[in-house]
Amino acid sequence: MNPKKVNIVKAQETDLFKINAIVRSSLWGWQLPERVKKLSLSSYLYDEADLNDLSIYLMKSDNEVLGVLVLEIPMMSCQKDRQDLSIHGLYIVPEHQRKGLGLKMLDFALNQAMDLGLSGMTVKSQKDATSFYLKAGFRLMRSYPKTREYENSLRKSAA
Repeated sequence: MNPKKVNIVKAQETDLFKINAIVRSSLWGWQLPERVKKLSLSSYLYDEADLNDLSIYLMKSDNEVLGVLVLEIPMMSCQKDRQDLSIHGLYIVPEHQRKGLGLKMLDFALNQAMDLGLSGMTVKSQKDATSFYLKAGFRLMRSYPKTREYENSLRKSAA
């Protein structure tokens, strides 16, 4: 598989099974206790309602799905000083990780943010994915309170 020959397409309802299979396989690779993985898995899976509320994209090479990108676009009626695109999830099939595909998906997300006139992107990262986001140009943000679900909140400016 040549990572240069990939395309990113909007997910459809018929893609949900494959999306969740990739989420499952990615989650099992996280550095968490098995019990935590089993208990939290269902909260990471996507359904039909998520296709309406979130922007879900598939990275494909030929007919093979290599990754899933889930974005949350802020409600434009909420006036804030800064509007960011939120990365709800970024999952790469384990055997295709460390080939630059995650960075391609982040570039796609950043282009989406700029096209929407947003100021950047944010992500609440699992601890073992934080170094990936830092290498991609994200910066750690202050997370309040620290006891919230994610220890590492990161942001990348669109400028």
